[in-house]
Amino acid sequence: MVMLAFIGTFLVAYESKFVLETVLARIAGAFAFGIALFPTSGAGFENSTQLFRSFGTLQTNELGKWSSIDAFTPFCSIAQWLSWVHYGCAAGLFLFLLYYSLVIFPAVQQRQRVGDLPDAAPNLAKQRRNSIYYLTGALIAISMAALALKEILGLDWDEYNLTFWFEALALVAFGVAWIVKGRIVVRIKDPDELELQQSAKE
Repeated sequence: MVMLAFIGTFLVAYESKFVLETVLARIAGAFAFGIALFPTSGAGFENSTQLFRSFGTLQTNELGKWSSIDAFTPFCSIAQWLSWVHYGCAAGLFLFLLYYSLVIFPAVQQRQRVGDLPDAAPNLAKQRRNSIYYLTGALIAISMAALALKEILGLDWDEYNLTFWFEALALVAFGVAWIVKGRIVVRIKDPDELELQQSAKE
């Protein structure tokens, strides 16, 4: 929950030079907080008899499902719906990550093209970055598809913690895309960025 709160805070505080990106990031940040605050119907870890969540203590049975709720807020009177809020927020967050990886990040600016023509091919550095963006987007899409199939088909894979691993895969993939967007590696910087960096050193 702490990591989700950190991600939510980062996304809410993110400011882009494009209004749409800023708005989408803040919506995604709200989704991240929603995932953290609204519990799922499971215990969350093996062999648990009770688990403290945001709205109270959840008593669980041997299958890890809710058996009773010791709540300190009337909001828990609709506890049977909380897991759907959790899943909805998770879907919203992952859709945001997918959209950024496949649409926002790969967008080509004119200065990133070879030549002055509007439809000229992107430079080599931009092509390399886009390849990474599409790869990370594919990993996010695979994770979302696997989690959706799990719910639709009622698959029981809790023994292997696959929900955790697929969610972690999507988050790590987006983290890689974000790092690439930040131009950490010299080989993926645009020519004008390299020139600016060189002139700054001089």
